[in-house]
Amino acid sequence: IINGVYWGHIQTVVIYVFTVVAYAIFFYIRRIKKLLFYLITLGIITISLSLPQLYPTYLLYKNSHRGTLVDYTKGSLTPYIAPVTIYPFIFGRWKDYTARKIIKEYTYTETYIYLGISIIISLIFGIIFNKKDKLFYFSLFLIILFLILGFIRYLPFFTPYTPIISWFRYWQRVIFVSSLGVGIIAGAFIEKG
Repeated sequence: IINGVYWGHIQTVVIYVFTVVAYAIFFYIRRIKKLLFYLITLGIITISLSLPQLYPTYLLYKNSHRGTLVDYTKGSLTPYIAPVTIYPFIFGRWKDYTARKIIKEYTYTETYIYLGISIIISLIFGIIFNKKDKLFYFSLFLIILFLILGFIRYLPFFTPYTPIISWFRYWQRVIFVSSLGVGIIAGAFIEKG
């Protein structure tokens, strides 16, 4: 969370906070005192460590050139780009990058969200064979939710006025939270191996 503030990237901070709060609720929902302690402690640590950077982050935000309405569908993944999660150089490398022929807004750095073939295979086996505990379901929740948000352009139930969703763009960046869930499930399967 603090790194997101240091980067000056509010969308990252919101995604991190959502993930941490979802984790806390998922694991501590029956223990309210522990849940509140966890969230308050995390909030105090985050705020105190990011205080030196809050004002510069605000100045950076004020100088952002986004206009009055942010196009929340800008930077959404497409089914054509999805294979980069398994094979990262399917559209070439830096000098011969061809994905811009599919959608002009895609740059080399915005589309490479590499997970790997072996991890995807381990994920599949992990979903089939792993123990279905809270961590498994939380990881599956992260994978599904943030994979769906990565393809936000194709979701008809979001509008340009949907709170929080419509404030940001380049939703393919949220795939990194899906990769956290993928790593947990695949890692648990490999460890069990």
